[in-house]
Amino acid sequence: MFQGFNLKTTESLECLLANKNSYTNILEQNKKAVYKNIESHILNGTVLDAESIMNDWFPESDDIHVFISHSHKDIKLAEKLANWLYEQFNIKSFLDSHIWNYSNDLLKILDDKYAKNITGETYIYEIRNETTSHVHMMLSSALNKMIDNCETLFFLNTENAIENNTLSTNVENERTASPWIMSELQTSSLIRRKQNINRKILVAEDFRDSDELEFSLIQKSAKFEVSYPVKMQHLTNIDLLDLFYFASLAKNHDGYHALTFLYNEHNGCKFYTHETNESIK
Repeated sequence: MFQGFNLKTTESLECLLANKNSYTNILEQNKKAVYKNIESHILNGTVLDAESIMNDWFPESDDIHVFISHSHKDIKLAEKLANWLYEQFNIKSFLDSHIWNYSNDLLKILDDKYAKNITGETYIYEIRNETTSHVHMMLSSALNKMIDNCETLFFLNTENAIENNTLSTNVENERTASPWIMSELQTSSLIRRKQNINRKILVAEDFRDSDELEFSLIQKSAKFEVSYPVKMQHLTNIDLLDLFYFASLAKNHDGYHALTFLYNEHNGCKFYTHETNESIK
């Protein structure tokens, strides 16, 4: 990941995003290609091959530009943003909710095969704990790799994702009820800052103090009364109006080159491509 953005939205601004489905259709086609018979992942007749499952169900990709982290309640907003980025700049987004759905489907397949009681009406608690642990570890690993592969992260900072909670210490802070949002923001604050291997190398001019170039994160929590603090200091605060201004600047550009205009507006420095040595205004 090269840069992360804390995208704050309002209902009045959300309606400005086009209701197009071009990228949603691509995501749906990708999802259909994921599902394979679990029997094909069994080693020696009994043991499941975790690497084979991860390759099929949670495949890595090097041609995704943006990772969109969001609450499952904001899936429609996340899809609208992904469609807008694709329509405007041919920018491809990764929606984490799609991989969550994969994990739930995979869990159902495994539990039906390995965790059902003899009656077939209930599941064995201990086995279900094991299947859930394994699938969630696969999911977490896949999400971490994708955050590292994508050059940009957008965190949809909505009321569904973040709450301001006052703890017993009377310190008010931003927290999330979602362990996945907590994990994604934590990962994005820790991984190396790097440009994607598929883009032209950007060289920065006139950096400010490195502390000012750090990003920022957010999170919070909910039922069953678990609350996770969230890191957002490494994310750059923007809103949808910033995105629309970015669209006016990056008109007629696409992919990684379009994202460069967003970095130039919100990174405290200007970038130019190494090959051409041309500043991007």
